[in-house]
Amino acid sequence: MNAYFEYLKQLVTAIWHHIGWFFGHFFQNPWSRIPDNFAFYNDLLQAYSPNFGLLGWVLWVLFLVLVIALFVGIIYLIVILIRRILFGKQVKQKTKKVN
Repeated sequence: MNAYFEYLKQLVTAIWHHIGWFFGHFFQNPWSRIPDNFAFYNDLLQAYSPNFGLLGWVLWVLFLVLVIALFVGIIYLIVILIRRILFGKQVKQKTKKVN
């Protein structure tokens, strides 16, 4: 269990470091280290995974589901934003009947 939390701490620290590096080198060549970053995440998982235990794996799957849901939500919000920009806000106006 302790191995999972150590893995999670290392992973989140590495992700924030890589995001900071990406935006710090945005105008130079930000995409150059992306494949190395994913290889590093895999190496990190391989190093800590033998000591996870059952509860560690359950938490890893839960964390993976939450991350995927976060990305899907962000993509959904971007699609909604683009649709509103392209097609405008479609608001139905209620009209009152006059007798």
